[in-house]
Amino acid sequence: MNTAMVRYVGLDVHKRVVQACIVDQAGKVVHRERFALCRRTLETFATEVLRPTDHVALEATTNCWAVADALRPHVARVVVSNPMATKAIAQAKVKTDKVDAHVLSDGDHAASYLGLVPSTRQSANCCYHGPITKRGNSQARWMLTEAAQHLDKHPGPLGHFFRRLCRKKNRNVAMVAAARKLAWIGWRMLVTGEPYRYADPRTTTNKLARLRVKVTGVRRKTGPAKGQKPVAKLPGGSHTIKALATVYQSEGLPQPWPLPPGEQRTVKQAGCEEFVARIGQTHVVPRTKRAVTGSSSLLRSNGRDKH
Repeated sequence: MNTAMVRYVGLDVHKRVVQACIVDQAGKVVHRERFALCRRTLETFATEVLRPTDHVALEATTNCWAVADALRPHVARVVVSNPMATKAIAQAKVKTDKVDAHVLSDGDHAASYLGLVPSTRQSANCCYHGPITKRGNSQARWMLTEAAQHLDKHPGPLGHFFRRLCRKKNRNVAMVAAARKLAWIGWRMLVTGEPYRYADPRTTTNKLARLRVKVTGVRRKTGPAKGQKPVAKLPGGSHTIKALATVYQSEGLPQPWPLPPGEQRTVKQAGCEEFVARIGQTHVVPRTKRAVTGSSSLLRSNGRDKH
């Protein structure tokens, strides 16, 4: 088999329709299609769209086995997974997160993949929604919920979303909803390649620097050039906080995209315009002095007493 020609096909099989997404080994979407689920359209899709080197993955649903049997003669491999613990992407040997994100057709599917959506039971005309499914990768779900715990102090739109929910519902419900939104944002970032638009520049600078040192061992020199005397920008010392776009550029990451009109309205409604303007500019802040701890002050006083 020519591995250079291998493509990965994700199928979302419903009762009457099929949503298909095909990506290459670089994670680029090369084909996206939605078609009615019947023998004729399935045969057309298999013969005109699929290739003998393709790998196909789909979840176990009512019609999955008939679909798998119809496609198997036309591709290299067909994998049917348990929908309660989706392993189709890993079993199909798709290795990158970007491919993973593309196979998931949208952010809602990403949240479902991580078990952050309500469980649903349907009987006849009645539909019941219960606790989240807690299926998929438990570690990823735990990391998202832990991150959501700290959103109550975030000045950006996510923090506003979390605080608004906390006023209406209990904190656990708000935390899960925020974790689900984080999963949606993560999916969007992987698909578009855009970094997070509302990150705090100071903490982002430190995190990216630690990651760079850990991965490459490269440490960058700070302060004035050799032979130049440092000049205080503010009395008592100062600290320069770079604009978020500058932080990303210095670490070789893509620039955040301009906010579309709809998102601008959301930022305005959330009262986050000042925060968004601040992270978009470089500014100088006074250097804060470290507070003297009780033990340190005691040691200093003891030293003075001895003299």
